[in-house]
Amino acid sequence: LSRTTASGGSLQARWEHQYSATSRMGLQAYYQYENRDDPVYIVDSNTFDLDFQHNFALTDQQEVVWGLGYRRNSEQFTDTPFASVDPDKATTELFSAFIQDQADLIPERLRLTAGVKMERNSLTGWEWQPSIRMLWTPQSDHRFWAAISRAVRTPSSGENDARVNLFVSPPSPLTGNLPVLFSIFSAEKLQPENLVAYEIGYRFQWSEQFSLDTTAFYNDYDQIISTVAGT
Repeated sequence: LSRTTASGGSLQARWEHQYSATSRMGLQAYYQYENRDDPVYIVDSNTFDLDFQHNFALTDQQEVVWGLGYRRNSEQFTDTPFASVDPDKATTELFSAFIQDQADLIPERLRLTAGVKMERNSLTGWEWQPSIRMLWTPQSDHRFWAAISRAVRTPSSGENDARVNLFVSPPSPLTGNLPVLFSIFSAEKLQPENLVAYEIGYRFQWSEQFSLDTTAFYNDYDQIISTVAGT
């Protein structure tokens, strides 16, 4: 029987300003504290997040959204018999910026949405995540769409710096009658996981109460983080 205790709290503040019917701005600040204590790992975590976003219309058929972001995460780990992190203190920062342009190429018929997000993080440096989406509405009850997007997942502090003890095998003649400890060790300087997603879809609005969606997608993953056997 094991026992886990967790505690924490968060605080969020948001400010918005409406310049006009087609222009508005928002600024949000967020802070979270979390403490977790269980047999596997013990960690104290502090996260501060700041986001700014501005929406405005260039024309009656075109709208632009852009924004900036900052996140700081501090963690302090305590070793347990099952897991350890070296170094036991880690602070990571993430700077981001994005812009998205949505334009009606043919009003109420053809819409193009394109954007890109740039990030600078403490673990892997610069990353970029573009996307483009097209929506075609030949009739009010028929919609077709297609999209291509790139997404990135950066490795966590645990994936870079942790050791996890899985189990101990009983003594056997193969090991000289000694027990063997099986552990997972993190790799240094892991690269981010990459995803390029392709999607097409169709929606038929049968009535106000019923609609039918069909979607086909293909995801291409690269640099997947996994475990391999070692000594």
